[in-house]
Amino acid sequence: MVSKDIESLLPRLLSFPPHPAPALPISDTEYDKQIRSIVKILSETSPSQLTGGIANGEDLLDVVDPSINTILYLYSLRAHIGLSTSKQAVGQQSKNLAPNGPLWVKAVKFLKRFDPVQIRYAGNEFVLLVEDMAKSAQSGNQPKAAIKPIRTAILRLDPTGSCFTSSHLVFLRLCLHTRAFAAAKPVLDNNVYEFPSPGKKQSGLLCAQHESSSTFITTEPGLSRKVDYQDPLKYFLFGAMLYIGMKDWERALLFLEITLIWPIANNCSMIQVNAYRRWVLVNLIQNGQVPSDLPKTTNPHAARQFRTLSRAYDGLADIFKEGLDGELAVKRLNAEIHAGAEIWRLEFTTSLVNQIPDAFRRFSIMKLQSTYTALPLCTVTQRTSPDPNDHAETGRYIQSLIASGQLNATLSQPNDNPHSWILRFATSSVSGPQARSEQQMHDELKQEMAHITKLGQHIRNSNRKLALSKEYIEVLKHAMNMGTAEGEGMEPYPGYGFADEIDEDITSDL
Repeated sequence: MVSKDIESLLPRLLSFPPHPAPALPISDTEYDKQIRSIVKILSETSPSQLTGGIANGEDLLDVVDPSINTILYLYSLRAHIGLSTSKQAVGQQSKNLAPNGPLWVKAVKFLKRFDPVQIRYAGNEFVLLVEDMAKSAQSGNQPKAAIKPIRTAILRLDPTGSCFTSSHLVFLRLCLHTRAFAAAKPVLDNNVYEFPSPGKKQSGLLCAQHESSSTFITTEPGLSRKVDYQDPLKYFLFGAMLYIGMKDWERALLFLEITLIWPIANNCSMIQVNAYRRWVLVNLIQNGQVPSDLPKTTNPHAARQFRTLSRAYDGLADIFKEGLDGELAVKRLNAEIHAGAEIWRLEFTTSLVNQIPDAFRRFSIMKLQSTYTALPLCTVTQRTSPDPNDHAETGRYIQSLIASGQLNATLSQPNDNPHSWILRFATSSVSGPQARSEQQMHDELKQEMAHITKLGQHIRNSNRKLALSKEYIEVLKHAMNMGTAEGEGMEPYPGYGFADEIDEDITSDL
């Protein structure tokens, strides 16, 4: 049945943005006005109109290009999803939105092709579509099917990935549930610097060029749901768990430390306690020891709670350290792991704990280089191997450490008899198989410079937002009324000099 109402609206809905684009670009003000007009029309159009047929019985979704008329396509798609869902019995999922169903195919097409500027004006509909796809995939026991489309949508909306959204959590949950560790990497590798602005607060026109994505990503009625204090904690803990699955220990530690230092109203959260337990284990695996102190900005009351609730993990770390510093056998470490098996199982850390014996063996070998420059393989076997008589296995293990870059040494093999093999440690970072050329070191320095320069830009943006916030202005007024000099702790534009100093220092070193 043809919907006359939608037919009468189509000329207006399809008129903007003009296609092909005019030679003279449309001003931001005019673009904003026209798009808001279309959003108003669509928000006042009933779902039955948006799902009704048009001329020749065609469906809007079959004739509208989502890359050109993004908002019209999205509203129509969401109306179809709502109609399809309403026809299902309670507790059942629409087959149309099930993975590979007709609406699913159209939703995937949309998330690949939507206009990232237009979508800023239909934030709620966008968020609901992402959540609908995640729920549908999970209900159909195919959660993995939603990972790639949602990842595409997150990075298409904000290619920098620097602003957290509620869709990030939806995405990470799917990756964890399906153990799709590597699939999360393109999102996780983008450092999150900012969070959605609260309420309807926006900086400038949505369609304008923005220095930071957080100035157009807002919580209501925008491109993310409201973020509560637990959401960042969950994001960084989930991210750390995914990096652990990839064995990217450095990034895992970074995410765990951010979780530990995150400020919350109460002393600590159980999310942070779980992060602390993994922080201990990952430190043992990556560094062979746990730092004596938590990161400096950790709440001291929270730190005590972490340790009180994680005694089994601290005890394991103590035995690990004693075994490396003394000549204790690995048997004691294995006995402690076995004794705590039920704890590890209940707290979902068994897979990490099971990697501790191998880490203990690896660091036992590495510790030998503090005393020796070279020693027979049979001596290494007797001191570090589970079987002190299996020299061939020790040789294979050491070769795997050298090949993976975990040990800067060489294994001399004059013949096939492992008794004659000699392990020689590199004497410096510029020798041995891990030696780096000057060009490699220079390239690494340039990468670090680019990273810190980018960080400085985010610091400036954050400071600008802070300096213009109502809360900061109130605190500044109060400080001035109390007689505090501007230069004594309270600055009208806090921290701006810090980022500038970073740029200056790095440039002068190159």
